[in-house]
Amino acid sequence: MGYIGVKKDCANDNEVISYLRENGLRCGSRIKLELRTRMGWIEFIGFEVLGFVEGLASVLANRFQCPAFEWGEHTILGEVSAKIWNEAVKVVYPDGSSEIIEVLIHDGFLDLDLPTEKVRGLTGRIIIHGLEFKIPLEPDDIERILLIGRRGIEKIEKAINVYGYSRLLSPGALSKLLSLSLEEERKEIDWELGYVIIMRGKKITTKSIKEYISLLINTEKEEEILDIYDQAPQEYKEQIVNMINEAIKVYSEIGEKKKVEFAEKILEKIAEKREEH
Repeated sequence: MGYIGVKKDCANDNEVISYLRENGLRCGSRIKLELRTRMGWIEFIGFEVLGFVEGLASVLANRFQCPAFEWGEHTILGEVSAKIWNEAVKVVYPDGSSEIIEVLIHDGFLDLDLPTEKVRGLTGRIIIHGLEFKIPLEPDDIERILLIGRRGIEKIEKAINVYGYSRLLSPGALSKLLSLSLEEERKEIDWELGYVIIMRGKKITTKSIKEYISLLINTEKEEEILDIYDQAPQEYKEQIVNMINEAIKVYSEIGEKKKVEFAEKILEKIAEKREEH
């Protein structure tokens, strides 16, 4: 799969599609891109093409006498195996000259696809705990990431450290994230009632201890689970072990092997604590 296109207004969609079909190519979805070229910003219309696109920009530039671009595997810059690489497009002009423009950064360490500052019209994305979020992030996205737990926010913070606020966050999302950093989260456990009270700023939420333990297992918060176990009254410690065993049973039934291994590791550490006493 690749993309190919021409400068907007230099040819209509049907002309381009017909020409590509005449040359044995099948066209898919239409895209619209603006590229910062040596001639300034140029808007292009393009099409997803089934097949190889290498060399087609030169053909289109000559046929329609206007700038054309191609974008495919041959315009990848860097080694995919290195987990960080850039995608580029090749722009060809009617006089035969050309230039390579980097348009997309792939960061496999952060599960991030980020458009460069040389392109408009591409949507970035970041994957957090299996969920895909469009870039720039919006305030609602920050709320959803909060539900994932501290790991989600930490991933955003790492991405910001590498690529900057302005490329990853909308103004609203930035305000939301900054407000979170000013709000210290506090938790209190009511052992008698069996609830965890969570306070962040003016917002207070409650969860049953069982629900909270399940959440911590799901987000793999080992230290916090062990802290809760240490704080628990003696009569409650066995209940926590039972909660973890129930979680193991559920995760086993749905095939979440990694979660099962994590929970079993917690039980091993609890067993070690018991032996020490």
